[in-house]
Amino acid sequence: MFMKFLVMVASVAAALLCAGYFLSAGTEPSRRRFEGTVERVIDGDTLVVAGETVRLALVNAPETYEEGYDSAAEFASGICPEGSVAAVDEDDMQAAGSHRRLVAVVTCGGANLNEELLKAGHATIVEDFCASSEFANEEWAISYGCGASWPSASLSAPTPASA
Repeated sequence: MFMKFLVMVASVAAALLCAGYFLSAGTEPSRRRFEGTVERVIDGDTLVVAGETVRLALVNAPETYEEGYDSAAEFASGICPEGSVAAVDEDDMQAAGSHRRLVAVVTCGGANLNEELLKAGHATIVEDFCASSEFANEEWAISYGCGASWPSASLSAPTPASA
């Protein structure tokens, strides 16, 4: 009798958990923030952190076959060396990812890797994604081009001519 009671309680609990999962699907933000160990720097704008392949939001560094690849990858490795701890902040507006990669801002040792690559000239801003990135209104993104192409950023302060 007691065993039947335990089975019934476990079944009800499992049903409630499943119902809660399915009822909340689509209502919870997809945002993921986590810290993890940098396992590998693939290139200037892609790295592996805690088993997740992460594509840096809003920046584009040279690919393996392009000029500047080595220096961009070395620079990224200098900011986020293998074995270091990285904070990953997924782009809420690009939660679907990019080619099975998480799109995010990555911070290592207090340095925003996305921003540092732009500052050093190892990457360019990807203006096509400014309208679909939660980070487009960040100061670093605006200063490298999102302000010119993302309506909310360009409307944030009136210009002298329109004031």
